[in-house]
Amino acid sequence: MKRNITSVILCFVALVAMTASCTKFLTEEPKTFVSPQDYYNTEEEMASAVVGCYSGLSCILDGLVGFSMNANVLFEGLTGYYDRLGANGSNLKAMGFELPYDRTSEGINGNIWKGYYYSIENCNATIAAIESKDETCTVPQAKRNAFLGEAYFLRAYYYYRLVTAFGPVPYKNTPTSGVADSQLAPDTEDVIYDGIVADLLKAEEMLAGQALARPDGHAGLGAAKALLAKVYLTMAGYPLQKKECYAKAYEKAKEVVASGAFTLFDDYAKLHDQAYENTGEIIFSLQRDADFAGNNMSYFLAPVEPSICANSSNGGAYVPTASFYASFDDADARKSAFFFSEYNGVAFERPHLFKYFNASSKCVDEGKDGLDYTLIRYADVLLTLAEAACAGGTTSDAAALDAYQLVHGRAFAGSVKPSQISADEVFKERIFEFCGESQNWFDMTRTHKAWNANTKTVVGMMGYSPDGHATVNGHAFTEDDVYLIYPTREVRYNPNLVRP
Repeated sequence: MKRNITSVILCFVALVAMTASCTKFLTEEPKTFVSPQDYYNTEEEMASAVVGCYSGLSCILDGLVGFSMNANVLFEGLTGYYDRLGANGSNLKAMGFELPYDRTSEGINGNIWKGYYYSIENCNATIAAIESKDETCTVPQAKRNAFLGEAYFLRAYYYYRLVTAFGPVPYKNTPTSGVADSQLAPDTEDVIYDGIVADLLKAEEMLAGQALARPDGHAGLGAAKALLAKVYLTMAGYPLQKKECYAKAYEKAKEVVASGAFTLFDDYAKLHDQAYENTGEIIFSLQRDADFAGNNMSYFLAPVEPSICANSSNGGAYVPTASFYASFDDADARKSAFFFSEYNGVAFERPHLFKYFNASSKCVDEGKDGLDYTLIRYADVLLTLAEAACAGGTTSDAAALDAYQLVHGRAFAGSVKPSQISADEVFKERIFEFCGESQNWFDMTRTHKAWNANTKTVVGMMGYSPDGHATVNGHAFTEDDVYLIYPTREVRYNPNLVRP
C-alpha cells in the first residue's frame, strides 16, 4: 500500500531543530527551531518526531551523485562478486570509481556514519522526551508506547548497521548535551550488541498486542522480532561467537514464522513491483516516492548502452562477474528472475541486476522511481531459522527443514525437501537469494565464509580472492577487510575515536 506523504525530520545536535524530508508517512508543513519543552505534547507532535527517526534509513541510497556510488554499491563491491561498467560502457577506474570499492577510501563511509548517527540522536531525543511525560500528558499511554516501540526499533537498527559495518563504535542512548558528550571513544562489540538487544526487547514490549505486519510502511512488531532474530544470529558468529545465541535466533525466527503474518511471494517479480509494497514478503522497507524521495537503484543498475531507462547516463553501477552469474544453477528460477540480459527486445552485452528494476512508465520514461527499498523480508527470517538450527553444523529439525525448503523450493520447482541441511547449504542459499541486497557482505563477515563461484563451493573467507577483486591487486580477504575505516572527518573532530 502506497502513501504519497512528506515527513518531518528531527535533528538534535545540541539544540532541537526540525527540518523537512521526504519519506511517505505524513503530509504537513515542517516546524523549525522547536524546543523539547514546547514539543511532544500532542499525538501529532509525537508522530512527527518518530517520523524524523526514519531519516537515516535512506543512507543506503545516499552517495556520490553522478557516479552511481552508494552504500549498496559499496557493500556489493566488497564481496568481489561484481564488476563495474560505468557510463557509456566504459570503466571509471581512471576517476577512482571501481569495484571492489576500496574500504580504506573516503566518501561512502562518511555518509553511512553521519546518516545513522544523526538518526540515532533523533531516536535518543524522541525516546527521552516521550518517556519523560507524566500523567498530565493527554496522549494515551498505548499510543505513546507505540511511538516508543518504533523509536527503539530504529535505534537498534542503526546501531546494528553501524557495528556490522565499522565494528567498535561509540554507543550512546541518551541525548547529546554538549561537546564532551559527543567525543566518545568506541565501545566494544559486546556493549553495542547488548544495547541493540535491549532496544529490540523494549520495542517488542512497547509494540505487544499490535499486528506483526504494518501495511503503512512503519516498523511493526514483526520487524522488531525479525531484526532480533537476525541480531542473535550475528552474535553467534564473528566476532562475538556466542554460540548460545543460535538457540535465541531460532526461537525468535520461529515466532515470526508461527505468526503467519508474512508469506513468500509466489513470483519474484513482486519483489520489485510497487503494487506489492509493504505486503506479503516485505517486513520492513525504506519508503520512497518518485517525485519527492526517489529510489536511484533502478537506473543506477540499468544498462547504459543500450539505454532502457531514463536518467541512466551514469548507470551500470555493477554487474555480476561472469563466474558469479554462471555459478547459479540453470534450474534456479532466480537466475532469470534476478538478472536480465534483454528488455523489450533490446539485448545487453552482459547480464545486469534486475532486482531493483521498476518497469513503471514513470521510472522508464521520466527517470523517477518511487519503488521502496526492501530492508527486511520474510525469506531472511526463514533462512535465519534454518541456519540457527544448524548452529554451525547440520540439522534435521522439522521447522528448519520446512523454512529452508520454502526458500529453496521457490527457486527450484519440484525439488524435494531434504532430510538434513548444513550451515554451508544455508549460506549458499543466502548468497543466491540475497544477491545485490546489501546482505551477502555481512553474511560473509559474520560467518567468515565465501562462495567460490569458480568451484561452486563454500570456502573460508580469509585467504580467498574472488574474481571481482582482480582489479584491486588481486586482493585476497584478510581480517583487516572486515570493517570500514572510521571517516577522517569524524576522527578529526573526535580525538577519542581510535580503533581498539
